[in-house]
Amino acid sequence: MRAEPSQAEAQWYYERSGQRVGPISFSQLRATVARGGLAGSTLVWRSGWLDWQPLEVTELSDLPLEAALDSVAAPAPSERSWYYEWGGKRLGPLALAEMQALITKGTLSHGSLVWRAGMSGWAPIESTELGEQLMRTTPPPLSGIAINNSVVWLLAVSPVLIGLLRYALALADAHGSDALADRLMNQNRYWAAGPLVCIALSYWDEAVLKKAGVNTNQLGQAWLVPVYLFKRAKVLAQSPAYAWVWLGLFILGVLADF
Repeated sequence: MRAEPSQAEAQWYYERSGQRVGPISFSQLRATVARGGLAGSTLVWRSGWLDWQPLEVTELSDLPLEAALDSVAAPAPSERSWYYEWGGKRLGPLALAEMQALITKGTLSHGSLVWRAGMSGWAPIESTELGEQLMRTTPPPLSGIAINNSVVWLLAVSPVLIGLLRYALALADAHGSDALADRLMNQNRYWAAGPLVCIALSYWDEAVLKKAGVNTNQLGQAWLVPVYLFKRAKVLAQSPAYAWVWLGLFILGVLADF
């Protein structure tokens, strides 16, 4: 028999104007109560319960009182109290309505780091009170398992592909002469093919991730290939195998040129 989930682990729903709102986490539900969005008579339900119940007869009954005490103990934040991270920069302060507009435009999405007065540190936007609007307007990104990795593996073996491309260009310029082609390669001709291929594949992969809903702002600059690959693996909770493959092939290519 499966154990009932704990309060923190459960997925919560509440009733508003005859509609079911959720699922949300306990922290999001608590934030909704704190904003005055739920009353003691509001019907709530969580995974593991048989039926809906008024909030005031559940283990949540103390939340309205806690919210009232918090509002007395802590001064209300100023209207423009929100900040968000973009490209390693802190932007703000913004009003709540301005943050909501950025969510609607897609500038802020799952994984975006935000902070407001009263928070102890930066947090993903979905774990704050803005998460409720985010869930209404933006589906979560696809998991790493569902994302197509074809392009990133092309990027992983790009040091080999670049070597083949450079030699093909040398053979074309040498009119098929292997000796002349080798001499052109030793002169490090066609070196620009390397950065161009890597940058093109990196931005192609970034476009794939954006279509899957991934917040690529977390990955840094796509043209910094090793940084991009390792951050990509971390954000998507994937094995960094493709990052190590690229790094190993790149080092072998450098050694082969000596």
